[in-house]
Amino acid sequence: MALGSKRTLGLYSTGGCAVIAAVCVLLNLVSFRYFFRIDCTEYSIYSLSDATHKILRSLPDPLRIRIFFEENLPPEYLHQRRYLQELLQEMKTAGGGRLKVEFADMKTPESRQEAERAGIANLRFTAVRKDKFEVQEGMMGLAMYYEDKKEVIPALTQVSNLEYELAGRIIKLTRKIRPVVGWTTGNSEQSPPEPLEQYLSQNFELRRINHLNTHGWRDGSSEYAGLSALMVAGPKSPFSDTGLRAVDEAILNGVPTALLLDLYDVQMGNFFARKVETRLDRLLEGYGVQIREGMVADAQNVPVQIQTQQGFFSFQTIVNFPFIPRITNLSKDHPVTRTLQEIALPFVAALDVRDTTGVTVLASSTEESYRIARPFIVNPTMRIDIEGAEHGPFAVGMAIQGRRRSAFADTPALGVSVRAVRPAPTEGPIRLVVFTNAGFLDESRGSGGSNLAFAANLVDWLAASEDLIAIRSKGQTFRPLEKVSDQKRNLIKASNLFLMPLLVTLIGGVRWQVRRIRRRRWEAGLS
Repeated sequence: MALGSKRTLGLYSTGGCAVIAAVCVLLNLVSFRYFFRIDCTEYSIYSLSDATHKILRSLPDPLRIRIFFEENLPPEYLHQRRYLQELLQEMKTAGGGRLKVEFADMKTPESRQEAERAGIANLRFTAVRKDKFEVQEGMMGLAMYYEDKKEVIPALTQVSNLEYELAGRIIKLTRKIRPVVGWTTGNSEQSPPEPLEQYLSQNFELRRINHLNTHGWRDGSSEYAGLSALMVAGPKSPFSDTGLRAVDEAILNGVPTALLLDLYDVQMGNFFARKVETRLDRLLEGYGVQIREGMVADAQNVPVQIQTQQGFFSFQTIVNFPFIPRITNLSKDHPVTRTLQEIALPFVAALDVRDTTGVTVLASSTEESYRIARPFIVNPTMRIDIEGAEHGPFAVGMAIQGRRRSAFADTPALGVSVRAVRPAPTEGPIRLVVFTNAGFLDESRGSGGSNLAFAANLVDWLAASEDLIAIRSKGQTFRPLEKVSDQKRNLIKASNLFLMPLLVTLIGGVRWQVRRIRRRRWEAGLS
């Protein structure tokens, strides 16, 4: 009987193992064709975003991606190949048959010649083999083909933002008409930083507007006509009456516009704050928005490195800079800021709004902020006098959508030359973003990565090209420590110091008592 039971148990075990193996093989076959992943990260950074799924599902014609990736690269690059394979497999599944993915056989000379013709870079790598350094060459790039167009990523040395790179190039390949983004330069405005300019040049037609031509709205010859978005970033000189009318007409004629206005120009050498007069505040007041005098200082801010002199010696010191607030109160309902965790806005002013219809506050300071009315010197080493200062939070950026009256509807003497060509609009639907700062475009001031993502999000939203916004900021997080009272901090310290030893002692005492009771029962059973 015992022998038969053993045989039956053995048959059951063998059959169970066979069933498990068959199920594993079946799951592998299914997962190879239908890719899926369980992603438990907070922002699903290891899964395709909904925007990427939307882009791939809307492919009008087949798109081919050909990967040129050597197999004998140093070990530290193998995970990049594996991540690339998994990402492209997921994208291929999402593409529903319109996305073709091919890995070239880099062992053949024909594939290497094809990679060179496509523009794939031949990289040099250093590796340690057999206790010595070796230098080798290899390729790790890809080319994308759609109709008669081609996009190339010549070197896949970084894969952390690869989904965004691929999605952006797919949009560029499949887009029939490139949106036009205007960037004014006629009043000493700030130029776009190099990374942002590269992004704009890649995805848009960038038009620099040096002369504020107010004519031609009827026949389309105005420099503002045909724009998908208009950026006015940090002008340092006053706009003329004609220039103000030109911007007003562009906004009221439906050109989505961002006004990034510095109320103060701060010289980082001596920290002297000079007030900037642009006259654009008159434009904003017509739309019901007011830039308040003064500068916002915030307890949550960006530390900066400054040079201090002590005798004959110079020292580099890192200090907190309250006049460069680190803004974390960002709107989670608006596409521009929904995916961002924080941005840094140096030397920012507060905003007030008279008509809240269609207004969304995009960014505001913390409750531990103050409005300094006359910030002549903003040296971070000097004590800020907050006595009598207005307490925050303060709105520092907002989006306005809806109908607004022209800022010059009641000033017939302004812009006569414009009306001679075409009557100026007195009301119209606007799509406007206002920030009291353009310094965030400068990567040297604050959080460069998040600030540039914010700038790109802003252009995308204005130009109605929002697909990349949700992908761009994946994985960018900022988690500031919660500010606690001294009593709570001391309690946490005491808990860390005494609670763990007390807990270990308590567990040890319980275990000792349990073992003692068991021993007594065992001894009682023997007797």
